[in-house]
Amino acid sequence: MDTIRLTIDSIAYGGAGIARHDGCVYFVPYTLPGEVVDAHVTQRKKTFCQATLVTIHTPSPERREPPCPYVPQCGGCNYQQCSYELQCTLKQQQVRDALERIAKIPDPPVEGTVPSPESFHYRNRITLHKRKTHGPHIGFFSTDNTAIVPIAACALAEQAINDELALLTTRQADMPHGETVIAADRMSVALVCTKVHTQPRETYSWVHPISDTGSFYETPNTMPWDKTTLQPLLTYTWDTLSFQYSPGAFFQTNPALLDILLTTLRLRIQPTAPVLIDLYCGVGVFALIQAHQ
Repeated sequence: MDTIRLTIDSIAYGGAGIARHDGCVYFVPYTLPGEVVDAHVTQRKKTFCQATLVTIHTPSPERREPPCPYVPQCGGCNYQQCSYELQCTLKQQQVRDALERIAKIPDPPVEGTVPSPESFHYRNRITLHKRKTHGPHIGFFSTDNTAIVPIAACALAEQAINDELALLTTRQADMPHGETVIAADRMSVALVCTKVHTQPRETYSWVHPISDTGSFYETPNTMPWDKTTLQPLLTYTWDTLSFQYSPGAFFQTNPALLDILLTTLRLRIQPTAPVLIDLYCGVGVFALIQAHQ
C-alpha cells in the first residue's frame, strides 16, 4: 500500500495518533498531536485506515526517546514516546472524548488524571508467552503479534518481578509452550504456567518468598513445577482488611495507585449510600472496602 503525509490531530484510546485526510481517518501508532509524519498504510477500511510510522518531519516538543529499549518492537507500551505528564493529559482527554462521543454527554466534567506515584517499575504482574510458531524464547508479543520479543527486564515491572524474570530466562528452554504469569505481593513471588496445547489445559505453579529468589532455579535439567488446579494466593492489605487473590485474577497491577484509589473512593462516597455497584469488579476490592466502613 501507499505512503502518505499526515498531520496528527489527537490520540485515540490505546495510544495511536489520529489524522484526517481526504475524508478518511488514519490511525498511526507512536505519534503525538501536532506532528507531521509520513505513514505507510497497512489496512484500508470504509471509514478509516491503519498505518505505521515511517518518518517524522515535524516532531512534537513533547517527544522523547522511549526509556525502554524494547519500544516499539514490544507491543506492551504505546505512550513512552512522550512524558508521563503528557500521558496523563492525553488519557484525561480520551475519557472526555468517550463521554461526549459514546455517552452523548456535552462538555463532561472530567477531572485531571491522578498520576501514579511511580511511572516505571510499579507493575506487580506480567504475562510471558512461548509458542511453537514464534521461536524458542519466552517474552512479550511483538506489536504486530507475529513474534515473541525476549526481554531481559520490563521497565514497568517491580524489581522482584524482574529478578524472577532474569532467572527464568536462563531456563526458558525447559519452559512449556504457553503463558507464564509472574506476580508478586510485598512478601512473595508466584509463577503460574499454563500450557496452551493440552486439553484440558495443564497448569503448573510455584510460589516462594521474595528473599528466596534463586533457589528454584538451582535444580538441574528440569523445572520443578507443581501441577495444580488451584493457583497460589497472594495478599493485598489496606487498612484493617486483607484480600487474597490468585496471580491471574483481575486485580489492580499498581498497588501504590490502588492505595490512592481506595482513599479517594472512601472520601467521595457517603457511608450511608444504600447501594454501591462495583462493575467489572474482579476481586471486588472497592465494594468490599466500602461495605466495611
